[in-house]
Amino acid sequence: MDSRCEHVRLEELDLLGAVRECSPEWPAFRDRASLTPFLQPDYLEVWARMMGRMEACRVVVARDHGDLVGFGPFMIVDDPLGPIRVPTVRFIGNNVGYPGDVLFSDIATANGGRSTVSRAILERISRWRVIRWDLGYIALDSQTTALATEVLGGPRNGAPLESKPYVRLPLPPTWDSYPERLSGAVRRNFRRKLRRLGEIGEVNVRIARDPDLVRRTVRELVLNHHRWWDGTNRGGWFGDDRVERYLEEAAVLLARQGTFLGFALEVDGEAIAWNAGAFDGTRYFEQIISYDRARTDYSPGMLLENLVVKALIDLHAQGIELGPGFTELKHEIGGLPTEYGHLHGYRGWFRAIDAIHQTWVHKPVTP
Repeated sequence: MDSRCEHVRLEELDLLGAVRECSPEWPAFRDRASLTPFLQPDYLEVWARMMGRMEACRVVVARDHGDLVGFGPFMIVDDPLGPIRVPTVRFIGNNVGYPGDVLFSDIATANGGRSTVSRAILERISRWRVIRWDLGYIALDSQTTALATEVLGGPRNGAPLESKPYVRLPLPPTWDSYPERLSGAVRRNFRRKLRRLGEIGEVNVRIARDPDLVRRTVRELVLNHHRWWDGTNRGGWFGDDRVERYLEEAAVLLARQGTFLGFALEVDGEAIAWNAGAFDGTRYFEQIISYDRARTDYSPGMLLENLVVKALIDLHAQGIELGPGFTELKHEIGGLPTEYGHLHGYRGWFRAIDAIHQTWVHKPVTP
């Protein structure tokens, strides 16, 4: 299924085919495109296999004179539209922010004509027999954001763009300079809680990089969540059994490649808070966190967050991707929010129906 857009050749592959075809070239492509670890084909394969979505996945690969220059990981699923379900194209893993989503998805491009490659991939999926498209939350300065409306059709029909903040924390070169960014109250609170915790035992941060220790850290984190939240409205925060298997197996996959870290705050060898995510040597992608609520008085989540910052500075990291949502803690430690827009819409005559619906939903209320 090859086509040409100027000098770019496109090919559609199933996910296993993309793993076979693209994995040997991925390290060089990743470096040229500055990609997150979550976009690599074998990571997406773990997600799709654990979620039972392998048959739904279609990957559009772009090559320029044989070199990999574009990678669009999509899936077609049935989404509800009132009483019916309609075929919808999404990024593999949804990229929305629910438990078990693959975050920071986008069309990956790596050559001088990135706009051309992104457009070619979007034009390819525009030919698919789908009624709805939902690419999740994409950075507003992304090529995908700039081109999606033009290629796939107006997603909003005049309605306000739905967005959410994604938070990044730039890191200074030394730990000594980091507290200068924090307010006096935050610095004092950190020192006070750390001192109080030290009064009941030896405080240590366990850093997991080995696959077996990473598996243990993720498993401890999930079990702690069940311990405190089962039976409440937060009980399913990490999703179902499939999501938990995905979180564990995907973490182990990245750990085997040296691109995952798991942190645990310990008191006399007992873990009381956890923080785990991908690490590409420059950026840490905070993915899942939890803490022992029996230790709430010591603010173990806050303590570990700051101690993770220290550990990452020691590893010469340049920043932390704190993910969606601008919480008080993210604000206190100096996180910088960036708005990501929700790119979605309808195809064909369904777009007119959605326009009518949006007009009704956003109709001004007459006093």
